[in-house]
Amino acid sequence: DPGHPPQSAGGRPGAGTDLPESLSREELQKLWGEEGFTDGYQKLAKAVEGTRGVVMTYQGSYPYAAYHAVSAGYTRSAKEALGNENMPWLEGTDSRTDIPSEDFLKVVFFEKKEFVQRLRSAFGEIALSEENPLENIAVAARDGGEYVLQIDVGGKTVSGEEFRNALELPSACLYYKEVEGKIRIVTKGLGHGLGMSQYGADYMARQGSSAQDILAHYYPGTALEPLT
Repeated sequence: DPGHPPQSAGGRPGAGTDLPESLSREELQKLWGEEGFTDGYQKLAKAVEGTRGVVMTYQGSYPYAAYHAVSAGYTRSAKEALGNENMPWLEGTDSRTDIPSEDFLKVVFFEKKEFVQRLRSAFGEIALSEENPLENIAVAARDGGEYVLQIDVGGKTVSGEEFRNALELPSACLYYKEVEGKIRIVTKGLGHGLGMSQYGADYMARQGSSAQDILAHYYPGTALEPLT
């Protein structure tokens, strides 16, 4: 899932292994629509054929290849974002080529009442007033990619991803402020920010980078080897 970070190499909070291994032809047609299906399917078939018999490894094992849509300019470190030191191939990587993406920067406004209701629905009875909700909200920690790791919400400390999900925001790389009586939240990037940026990978490919170049950039220390 490109939208939410894994807890470990095996999946993300609340899901991971229960996701389908692939989509059927019918599901892809529904996802892409009739017009986009033919082109999209041909690209998938070409990608599968072009990588047949090749696997990505890290020191002899198969690494978890997390990915997301658009980074906040740099991808995140699993050590910082997840507190996991066992995925060194997921480290902060320069992806400033994501900046031109239409999904790089988003601005969302909330009425104060809706803002408080959403947070209470997600986190229970928290000490927030509808008159001045930001008075009791404070970022406790950010990682090197500027994503929120922990945020205090009305006396309760939650993760940046939990806060993001409660408000249905594009990213946990977020900044908030009261503007003209509303809560303005600015986000950078789309998705959890770990591993490969799909927008950045596409940019590299258009500049002539090979699949091996792209994977080496976003998953440092990995190698492509024949499947044995």
